[in-house]
Amino acid sequence: MPVSLPYLAAPGSIKTALERIQQASTPERVTQDFVTTKLQIKGGTGAAIPPFLKKLGLVASDGAPTDLYKQFRNPSLAGLAIATAIKTAYRELLAANEYFYDLPDKDILNLIVQVTGSEANNSTTKLTLSTINLAYTINLNLPATSDQAVFNAIFRSLKEHLLSNAG
Repeated sequence: MPVSLPYLAAPGSIKTALERIQQASTPERVTQDFVTTKLQIKGGTGAAIPPFLKKLGLVASDGAPTDLYKQFRNPSLAGLAIATAIKTAYRELLAANEYFYDLPDKDILNLIVQVTGSEANNSTTKLTLSTINLAYTINLNLPATSDQAVFNAIFRSLKEHLLSNAG
């Protein structure tokens, strides 16, 4: 049965929203007022942000920020949190190819077509691809140590949690 994958009409707005979420204090509810006032994303673009954050699992159905939202605000956990969110929102792609996030755009597009049953030149299909192509920079603050085992453990953990299919 064809599925519907989350997308935004203005895919660049999610990067802006995520950057501003990290700077703003955590609200009781992620509302349209929060998006307009604190995240400064207005109009229809801003109106699409809360539902999209819900699909990512960053916001609960009642608008309350989830633990994943709170983890995302922690710079040390942000990469893991957003990887988990993407795997949650696009679980159908993950089921079809556990490494979908590593595929070239053409292959991701083909996978979207396969999962959704849509056409490759459909605007929704193209917007879904653009939304998935979110690039997120992970900043890692390493401890001051000369012990190579510490660095090996950190990078092994990053690989396990960011690149695993759990989540």
